[in-house]
Amino acid sequence: MYLELILATEEFETFFKLYSKLVPHVTIPEPAVMSAILEALKLYPAQTATQYIPKLWSHMIMFDHLNREELLENILHLMSVHCKPVSDSPLNAQFTEMALTIWDHIQVIKIIFNYRVFHNLYLIIDSMTNLE
Repeated sequence: MYLELILATEEFETFFKLYSKLVPHVTIPEPAVMSAILEALKLYPAQTATQYIPKLWSHMIMFDHLNREELLENILHLMSVHCKPVSDSPLNAQFTEMALTIWDHIQVIKIIFNYRVFHNLYLIIDSMTNLE
């Protein structure tokens, strides 16, 4: 709740400095907080948003948020639409690795539950990577 208040009232850079001090040492953001952060990034220019994606992604993995479809959709949207890097950018390799991690996770879930889950994510990743 505190992080959401700061996110709503401060510039993103100020918010993220505080976020970096608190997470993961003092608090772990709930999925709703992570969702609010990813949504807020969509309001900033791609150059600003891009610098925060790797850290937020590592926290999503660390805090086991890969089962949260909304979070995965948000970060994929940021990577593939809002912050899409130019073709020769080193970010392409990093974003591809992130998308493949999500892809692999979806494949495991499909096997475990024996049905297609995370359908929207499947379509997004498929369009980004032309897998399957």
